[in-house]
Amino acid sequence: MCRYLMKDLDRYIAYDPIRQFEGGVKFEDREKLRQFVVNNYHTRFKAIYQPILESIGTKEDEEKALREFEALCLMIQHTYNSYFVIDEIDMYTSANKCPPVFKNLVMRGRHRAISIICTTRRHTETSRHLTAQADIIISFQQQEPNDIRYLSQFFGEKAGLLPTLKPYHYIKYENGSITMEDPVKV
Repeated sequence: MCRYLMKDLDRYIAYDPIRQFEGGVKFEDREKLRQFVVNNYHTRFKAIYQPILESIGTKEDEEKALREFEALCLMIQHTYNSYFVIDEIDMYTSANKCPPVFKNLVMRGRHRAISIICTTRRHTETSRHLTAQADIIISFQQQEPNDIRYLSQFFGEKAGLLPTLKPYHYIKYENGSITMEDPVKV
């Protein structure tokens, strides 16, 4: 979904530790990314930060990925009019825990026209600060009863359709409007 949402953006920084994004200038070194953003501050840019991790899934790499995420959030606070794209945000936040620097971006990023696009497999494990500020919430098929119950706050009765959605079809909540959407084409 991130790739689909990113395709029409002309100014973004994506955090991609699992190395799945295409379509932008890729960086493994945060300082080189910072320099790129500084040099392109008044132009369009598509930057993808892919920190070097030894093996995804180890406790050490999860901790490093979180540190890199927080450091990137600090850097993004100094940009303007851009998107911050994070896949699997539930790796860095939870319903009850949100790194302060990311919370600041979520709560105050709009003052610098910073928009945030996140994906998650588990809506119930996403920071409430993030969902409270969201203009759009999308969900593909869901089976977990707690996730469906939570999403019913946004989708109303249509949340009951989540277990039966066909592959790549989704339900979209956008500023109070709920629609059933056709498959995403990436």
